[in-house]
Amino acid sequence: MTSAALRELAADLVDLHGQHEHQVLLDPASHLDLLDAFAGLTGEREGVQAAFTRLQSLSSERNRLATDAREKTRREEYLRFQLTEIERVAPQPGEDDELMTARQVLGNAERLQRLCADTYTALYEGEEAALPTLSAVWKKLGELASIDPQFAPHLAAKDAVKSQLEDLVYFLRSYASAIDASPGKLQDVEDRLAVLERLKKKHGPALADVIETAAALRQELAALAGADERAAAIEAELTAARRDYRCLAEKLSKARRSASAKLSRSPSAEARSWSASRSSTSFREATVMTAFLSLRTGPGTPILPVRTAQAGCAASAESSESKVGKRSSSCAICRRRRTFSAGLISTSRRCASLKRPR
Repeated sequence: MTSAALRELAADLVDLHGQHEHQVLLDPASHLDLLDAFAGLTGEREGVQAAFTRLQSLSSERNRLATDAREKTRREEYLRFQLTEIERVAPQPGEDDELMTARQVLGNAERLQRLCADTYTALYEGEEAALPTLSAVWKKLGELASIDPQFAPHLAAKDAVKSQLEDLVYFLRSYASAIDASPGKLQDVEDRLAVLERLKKKHGPALADVIETAAALRQELAALAGADERAAAIEAELTAARRDYRCLAEKLSKARRSASAKLSRSPSAEARSWSASRSSTSFREATVMTAFLSLRTGPGTPILPVRTAQAGCAASAESSESKVGKRSSSCAICRRRRTFSAGLISTSRRCASLKRPR
């Protein structure tokens, strides 16, 4: 840290009390705080600061959106490419599992058809088919139930068993006829599965993850589209924020100018006692950002900023010392220094109750 930066930070950590307390007025950075404290404008100053902070925040957000416009365009292009890739395939939940089952069926189509035919024959069309044979079984079971009632529950299930077997016969026949054993069908299933596998490797690992990714891409694209609406809204907010800040700042500047005139017209008792006619103080350029304490060290002398007046006193004293004798120059030096110091003390007493904001 540089010595200048350390000096600036330390100024807010120490208050001077005593015979040199008025020397804080030599620091121009303290003048605005003193004027606001004298006029009781702390609340108005905080309001202006809050309005300015909001204005800066909105301006920064607008600049960030403008800076990110190119990146936003690149991001949108990337998202649209990814989403188009998924939407072109249009995967459905559980589709990969269904296709793997279909591939297994088509790969074993001939065997499945043969097994269905054999089962159908054994149940319905063969010489010893189950359904025709069951008629004789139910007849014998009826004779058993007439002798011993314990067979009655099994005989009661005759219709249900017959219905289930008939349903199985019909299913075997329709299933075998529905199998598409053509090589083209199996190839279509293989191709579709390969496309889904590529999507799962890129956006998966599961097909459900791919579908969720597509939803997330759509949501992000919608958010990016909303950024344009936000940019338009920021412009409107910026206009209102500038208007509010300007109104508050003008009101604060007017109050500061009024307080500056009031402070300049209210000399202290110390000033009247030593030289009310030889010096005066005032705040010059009291605006939103600046306020400089000025001092007139004698009649006919210009009103100068405090630091400039201090330097003028020193230079004038040195000039007097080179032109006149030692005693005369000492009197001139003392007189000008007393005038300058008394002016600072007078102003300091007027602001005696003021403290720099922490």
